Amino acid sequence: MDLVSTKYTYACDPDYCDCLIELTTSDKFGFPATVNNITCPCGRVLEPLSVVTDTILPITEQKENSMDTIAEVYNPDLLVTYKRVTNGEVEFATDKVNHIEWELSQSRRNAERNAKMNDKVFTLENMLHTYCQEASSPDMAFITEIAELFDISLTKDIEVTGTISFSATVRVSLTDEYDIESMINDELSVSSYGGDVDVNDYSIEDVREY
Repeated sequence: MDLVSTKYTYACDPDYCDCLIELTTSDKFGFPATVNNITCPCGRVLEPLSVVTDTILPITEQKENSMDTIAEVYNPDLLVTYKRVTNGEVEFATDKVNHIEWELSQSRRNAERNAKMNDKVFTLENMLHTYCQEASSPDMAFITEIAELFDISLTKDIEVTGTISFSATVRVSLTDEYDIESMINDELSVSSYGGDVDVNDYSIEDVREY
C-alpha cells in the first residue's frame, strides 16, 4: 500500500546561502506531520514555502522501479573508457561493458581463490613449525624444501634477558649543577641494528661518575 505523506519545501534567503530543502514526513496514517520549520545549515530558521500531500512508494516497489530503469539503459556492448593501473603505471583503456564484467568476475574468483590459498599456507606454516620441533635430519631436509617452495620462514620468537655494561664520556657544565643519572637516562638508549632482534624494554641502573 502506498504511504500518504506530507511534503514540505523550504528556501533560505537568496542573498545569503540560497538553500532549497525538501522534507517528506509521515505518521504512517496520512495525517499532516507537525513539522513547521527547520534550521538551515547556515543557522537560519526556515519557514515552509509550501506544504502538499505526497505519496511514497513501498521500498519493494522503489527497488523494482529502480531495477526496471537500470534494465532499460543497460547496454552490454557499450564502450567504456576507464583508468587502469599496472605496476604503478596509469593507462586509459576502452572496452565493452560485457568484457569489463567478465574481467571483474574473474578478478573476484581469483581473490576468493587467493584467500583460500592463504588460509591453507597459514595452516601449513603452523604444521611445519610444529614438525620442526622433533624432526630428524632427513625429515628436516624435506620440511625445509616445502618451506622454501611456499616461501615460509622456519623461525620462532624467543624472549631474551641480559645485562649490558657501558662507559661513556659526558660533557657537563662547570658552573651549573647537574644530575649525571638523569642525563644518561635522557640521552642513552639501547636499540638493535638487525631485523632479527627487537629491543622491547631496557633499564639503566647504577650510573656513577669516575
